[in-house]
Amino acid sequence: MYLLKKYHGERFSQINKAIEELSDHINGRINLIGSSTLPFKEVCDIQSLPATSCRVEGHLDSRLFPDTQSIDTAEQVIFEKLHELLDLNNKYGISSHPHSATQANQIIYHSLLSEGDKVLSLSILDGGHISHRYSLPKGVSVIDFPIDNGKINYKMIRSLIAREKPRLITAGSTSYPLEINFKKLKDACGDFDTLIHADLAHTAPFVMAGIHESVSNYADFITLDTSKNLRGPKGGVIIFDNNHKKNIERAIFPKIQSSPNQTAILAKAMCFSLWDKKSIYSYASKLIKNAKLLSRELNELGFNTIWDSPDAHIILIDLSNFKMTGVDFEVACSEAGILVNRNQVPGDKSPHWVASGARIGVSTITILDFDKEDVFFLAQALHSIASNNNKHKEIVFNLINKYYTGISRLSIANV
Repeated sequence: MYLLKKYHGERFSQINKAIEELSDHINGRINLIGSSTLPFKEVCDIQSLPATSCRVEGHLDSRLFPDTQSIDTAEQVIFEKLHELLDLNNKYGISSHPHSATQANQIIYHSLLSEGDKVLSLSILDGGHISHRYSLPKGVSVIDFPIDNGKINYKMIRSLIAREKPRLITAGSTSYPLEINFKKLKDACGDFDTLIHADLAHTAPFVMAGIHESVSNYADFITLDTSKNLRGPKGGVIIFDNNHKKNIERAIFPKIQSSPNQTAILAKAMCFSLWDKKSIYSYASKLIKNAKLLSRELNELGFNTIWDSPDAHIILIDLSNFKMTGVDFEVACSEAGILVNRNQVPGDKSPHWVASGARIGVSTITILDFDKEDVFFLAQALHSIASNNNKHKEIVFNLINKYYTGISRLSIANV
């Protein structure tokens, strides 16, 4: 799949060891970690350019160094491609500077919130991300989304907003695989002074494809993670209503970070250039199809899937009926050649480092074009591991040999 280059000379022995371990991780494991993906080969290639020689402190229209045209051009590409892919109107500005999606969230919070403000978001047990509560400025409190039978209760949100008067709604998740209805959130805000932040770290492809409803009519802020299922470099992007441009840019520089990662900006531009509406729709459709297929098969094999029919690429399973913890399942899967991550489930009494469930993502197997029969085999392997028998060994061996060999073939034509 990926052929990784090693280096000659004794001084590189530890570096080569790390490369060998990375190669084994990529090419010798079936990766079902919910946040993992396979970056485009072109994204990997462009990150080898010596772009850090071009100093670009400041923003696109206000640099503090001369001769920044190369990075300016890349930022303009990102601006134009995201307006196309997300159907953004002219009221939105974009910053590709954040080093991660969590940092993008932090920038929004520190540009907007002050002591005494409140944020409405999903609790961690209901699938919310840790940055939605642990990245908030001092003195800012969190209100949990109302949940009914594991789903957001939109009918209760308006009265909650009227009572609590949150300054911001952060709507996004890390293990809640259902589409979030931003129109209902906007309607619930009514005349209240509550802004909406759409965290699309896991769901950007579905919004870009039009499978999930556009957020551009409802969100004041949008954040993206280019390193998850968009197949780009490690990094974040902030999209903001231009009414907040000054505060966002000040929060980026000098408050939260100084210079951006120039190489990452080039790679983000490459990532978005590789997508168009047709290819992102094909990819996003396959992600959901595989998630539904794998979820259904796991359910039939006896797994307790928290949501029977996911709207995204993630499946959350409760392992209680197998009498094992999330960390036990994670370790057993890893020893068998499959990567999943432990995850708390709604109402979980176990600490997060143990957890009662596991999160499964289908991004990597979708990129590698697993066929329907092999998705069934994969479900059977997971069931074998949870049941503590050895039936999975031949399945895992055959799937790795079938899909994880050879030089990288990961280009836009394969999505």
